[in-house]
Amino acid sequence: LETNGVRIDPKRLEEFKQAYENRMKEIEEKLRQYPEVIQIEREKHELYKLRQLEMKKPKEERNPEILKYNKYKNFKFNFSSPHHLRELLFEKLGLDTPYLTAKGEEKKMLGQEITIQDLSTGSETLEYLKDKHPIAKYLAEWRRVEKLYGTYIKPAESWIGVDGRVHGTYSPTGTVTGRLASENPNMQNIPRKVNDPDSFEWKYGPKRMFVSRFGDQGIILQFDYSQLELRVAAIFSNDPALVQAYNEGKDVHRYVAS
Repeated sequence: LETNGVRIDPKRLEEFKQAYENRMKEIEEKLRQYPEVIQIEREKHELYKLRQLEMKKPKEERNPEILKYNKYKNFKFNFSSPHHLRELLFEKLGLDTPYLTAKGEEKKMLGQEITIQDLSTGSETLEYLKDKHPIAKYLAEWRRVEKLYGTYIKPAESWIGVDGRVHGTYSPTGTVTGRLASENPNMQNIPRKVNDPDSFEWKYGPKRMFVSRFGDQGIILQFDYSQLELRVAAIFSNDPALVQAYNEGKDVHRYVAS
């Protein structure tokens, strides 16, 4: 696999890029229509205007706290920012979550006061909130699509070698457990196909970019080596009981346990 490489269909890659960019834009447009998002942006713009007025005062009379509002110049809500999401979800929408950040968990163990900054905005929180407010569903999808795009779709072109194939590096000694490891790119880490036909990833899952290097006449197979290490052990040890168990098609783990 490392030498021969795996082929990515360049036409499909371009189609995926466009589809992901369009989908992220669609979701973001829906999110930006929420009154709470509009309100946050307006408030930040007003703070920047306040800072502009403060700058007209003599230097010695300016309030240093108001001068910090310079950061709100051209403010636009960032849906990947935990800080912005906390303000939206927990302040403006009044939602709550049982999930805390690592620092929040530490404060909880020490019996210290938990603040909004200690609340998690991770996937577990969005899953928890999906039945409590529709915005959580859009945020979860936007984050999922944005991550897939940034991790697999956008950089995929740079993976392709001069022969038009991806040559991931495989290492049989890359893990403590003895499992095969892969990098540049990690060919074993590409997300599996989703089971929901209505989801965006059903049609545009990253694995769908890959095609057989033999063209239309080729296919891609998926194999799962069942109990590979124990089969190797049976061959090398020639243990009669273990060999017999395999020859008779027994469940070897149940057999050994018994």
